[in-house]
Amino acid sequence: MPRKSRVLFEGARYHVTSRGNARQAIFHQDGDRERFLEQLGERAVCYGVVVHAFVLMDNHYHLLVQTLRGNLNRFMQCLNTSYALYYRYKHKRPGHVFQGRYKALLVTEDEYLLRLTRYIHLNPVKTAKWRNAPAKEAVRHLRGYRWSSYPSYVAGRSSWPWLNLEVLNQYGRTPRQAGARYRAYTEAMVAGDDEELAQALKSAGGIVGTEEIDSGERRAAERGSYDWDALDRAVAAHYGVELEVLRKHGHVGGAAKRVAMALAARLSGASLGEIGQRYGGVSASAVNMSRTRLRPEEKRLVEALGRRLHSV
Repeated sequence: MPRKSRVLFEGARYHVTSRGNARQAIFHQDGDRERFLEQLGERAVCYGVVVHAFVLMDNHYHLLVQTLRGNLNRFMQCLNTSYALYYRYKHKRPGHVFQGRYKALLVTEDEYLLRLTRYIHLNPVKTAKWRNAPAKEAVRHLRGYRWSSYPSYVAGRSSWPWLNLEVLNQYGRTPRQAGARYRAYTEAMVAGDDEELAQALKSAGGIVGTEEIDSGERRAAERGSYDWDALDRAVAAHYGVELEVLRKHGHVGGAAKRVAMALAARLSGASLGEIGQRYGGVSASAVNMSRTRLRPEEKRLVEALGRRLHSV
């Protein structure tokens, strides 16, 4: 059967899903979910992607995103590959983390967009455990579920700087009014199935992911970890310094070390603490502070080297 054609353009909106390999869990603990959301936010900023809604389940996740640069494939490749690197390192489990290619539907109708946010947010109460639970208990579970953008929608304010709540503009003039109306709209469907969404899906164009994610994971699995040396060589060559300079303790290395740490945070899937240890025993907070204080020319270099290292 031929694959569906890819529909990628600036400003396109997508409903994206990605599942664990053989439907196995990809999130085992809160630390995994926190790490994924950290990476999601970083990649969204890096690739110019607007995140409108999300939910993390044990063995899959849903996103509603808009690509300002028409680069869904690159964004998803980076997101899934970086989390896969983290997952294999953290849980000592080799092999594929995600089940093949991600799936995405192009969102072409505003009607679909509104119902889609509700569908995404209702995922925590549409599992076998909660589907037949009393409505009040299901609503309580939904409101208390941390790993979703639903609490932000209900509150009318985002808990993450990268989460965009402009969909709420359709529900009220003030954040409080919009949040209350959205909660009523969503929770009315806790005990039922959304036939309106099924109808809207029929008019939504579809795309699928590319082999890029699979090949990216395969290369990472064969290496067993990120190719740190390639990153260090690229930075050292640009600044004309020895590799050892990047790994010395203290402020030795200056801009070269700042760029190396920023690139590692963007590409490697390692934690900030792990990155700090590699580059001279720097603390996680110092790594984070260094990333936020990059000079304009350093940011441009991170972008350029990041694209080049991704293509290797």
